[in-house]
Amino acid sequence: MDADNKPPSILSSLVSGILLVIGGIILLSLLVNNTWLVSPDHPDFLALQRAVVENNAAAGDLIKAADWRLLALFLLGIIATVAGVFLPVVYLVNRRLLDRDPAEATLPPLHILLRQAFWTGSWVAVCVWLHMHRTLGLPIAVLVAILFALIEGLLLIRRRTRLAA
Repeated sequence: MDADNKPPSILSSLVSGILLVIGGIILLSLLVNNTWLVSPDHPDFLALQRAVVENNAAAGDLIKAADWRLLALFLLGIIATVAGVFLPVVYLVNRRLLDRDPAEATLPPLHILLRQAFWTGSWVAVCVWLHMHRTLGLPIAVLVAILFALIEGLLLIRRRTRLAA
């Protein structure tokens, strides 16, 4: 196995996960505490603020008026935080499932573990985004999870055939 693809240790996945969680929490706290998702230039800005203060704002109106860049940063913060939390879990699952024979220890490199953890974070972000639009349901969440698992499975099969050749 070459030096670029050496298998990661649990310590590297823990450190990477902690850094992702810290970065995601900092991004989320900055967005939530310091910004308003609706731009002050929006024509309904004052009406939306009044509706929020009076606790009768419609979620759909807020999402339609939201600045898409801030919303994308919010979802990116969710992806980073969840990926950081699940990175050690992904490492342990890969170690348990792929390390059956100690003579053939073939753990994937850290970038593949990061990709798998980011799939989990992306699934949570998609579920949050769907929940913002009030369209999230169990069948949709399961369907998106299956879709992400199929994509990752195809990527792993592609990697395995490339390594076998």
